[in-house]
Amino acid sequence: MAYISRKIYSEIVSHLKNKEITIITGPRQSGKTTIVKKLIEDCAEKNFATVFLNMDVTTDASHLVDQQTFLEYLRYKFGNKPGVVFVDEIQRIENAGIFLKGLYDMEIPYKFVVTGSGSIDLKGKIQESLSGRKRVFRVNTVSFREFLDYRLDVGSNDLNITDFYKNEPRKADELFREYLRFGGYPKIVTLTSEQEKIAEVQEILSSFMEKDIKNFLDVKKSYEFEKLMKIIAAEVGSTVNVEGLGNELALNRETINKYVWYLNQTYILDIVRPYYTNVRKELVKMPVYYYHDLGMRNYLFNSLCYSHGVSETGGFLFQNFVHRLLTESPQYQNTKICYWRSKNGAEVDFVAERGYKKVTPIEVKAINLVKPGVTKSMASFIDTYKPEKSVFVNLSLDKVVDFNGCRVEFIPYWKLLL
Repeated sequence: MAYISRKIYSEIVSHLKNKEITIITGPRQSGKTTIVKKLIEDCAEKNFATVFLNMDVTTDASHLVDQQTFLEYLRYKFGNKPGVVFVDEIQRIENAGIFLKGLYDMEIPYKFVVTGSGSIDLKGKIQESLSGRKRVFRVNTVSFREFLDYRLDVGSNDLNITDFYKNEPRKADELFREYLRFGGYPKIVTLTSEQEKIAEVQEILSSFMEKDIKNFLDVKKSYEFEKLMKIIAAEVGSTVNVEGLGNELALNRETINKYVWYLNQTYILDIVRPYYTNVRKELVKMPVYYYHDLGMRNYLFNSLCYSHGVSETGGFLFQNFVHRLLTESPQYQNTKICYWRSKNGAEVDFVAERGYKKVTPIEVKAINLVKPGVTKSMASFIDTYKPEKSVFVNLSLDKVVDFNGCRVEFIPYWKLLL
């Protein structure tokens, strides 16, 4: 598979110099193992000794049955010299956090780099046991910016986004629609056949259900679990009533909430909660769900086989896309992304919160706006919270207007990449 340049790679390389354990996590099939293989190649070029062990391979796993056996194996491989130890799928080790903590505290001359899918154990027990001894790097599926860099064969961040959209609008639209349809799982990005892409999404979903949901999390009702995923795929961007889901799936509220939590902890779903100045209200109101990867969402929605427009399902697919852009945009780092609904029915798709009353409301419209216009819902938010700025993300209009002392920016979606 061709290598896709990942933004997070340089951060991980820099951390190899630190004694702390490097933990690489993220969705299944998001490219973690590929990053590890490249790290090993880079270490070899610098004459650093390395060992790679995959816990899914029985012979590799046999070296990690206990700390003493593991240390004996490492001394055999490295002798008395320092080395970098890579362990893939670390969550397969029972009590992996305690296992690694014990090794770290022995002051041995080895740097540990471990990877794991977004399992509950990895995000919980392992990280808690390694408090102060690790740094976690989350490898997402390929972002839209990384997708553009790969497909246009340019180095990371070498592409001038503004010039590209100005000079090659048809190519830009073609790539945008491809990403909107198939998402960013690395292998899918590199495939050229639509049939192969669809088959690969199916394989990723099957692997997730088998390895994470059935085997690791021991979910017995896998049919209902997958049906829940399909229902949420049809409801992205909308508030989801847990009671209604329970009735439809014949599951109780506690089970539904547990399944949704599993989907969030394994990086399949992102949960967006409502914006309120009263935190207690926020905690009891219904959340909105978005899929981390659009290809997975479209497969579950049974729309991957069709080349649809961005206005499909009322623009909720585009809204899901913009949510991903917001979470990765340099402009919205260190912000909490919420949504807003008022009692009288006014709603704003996203609210970027930087602190108490420091908010930016963001509306999303999957259309080519011709002229700026503030919706009643946005006007209501502006009147209520008096933000300095509000944003309308659309397909093409790029303009700034003033509304009741608020700077209203109408921007094409690609400006979130800048």
